[in-house]
Amino acid sequence: MQEIIKRLHSGDLKLPIKGHQEPDRIGLADGRQFYVGSGHGVPDELSEILQAYQGETAVGLPVECLRYEVSRKVSEKEEKENELSVQEREKAQDEKILSGEFSVRDINLENLFN
Repeated sequence: MQEIIKRLHSGDLKLPIKGHQEPDRIGLADGRQFYVGSGHGVPDELSEILQAYQGETAVGLPVECLRYEVSRKVSEKEEKENELSVQEREKAQDEKILSGEFSVRDINLENLFN
């Protein structure tokens, strides 16, 4: 185990870390989202341009980039799916509480103070 840690620190061993994965889309300040990366067929040059605009508005964005915009239908569908997922998790937790499987005593209060 110590050997693995040493190799990680030295850079000889690299692991895929979830937080360091490249995003597959970016958001602009005006609420618009664009796909980036080769996984969506976006050329590297356009991905770099889109990433430079991240957090800004689409004013001045090259026309070539517009074809990689995430449609409103897709965004709205994903938003609804996320809301349903949250509601389902809350409902499942409520059911656990009501059935006695889960108690307030089971909640880790340590995270509340950090």
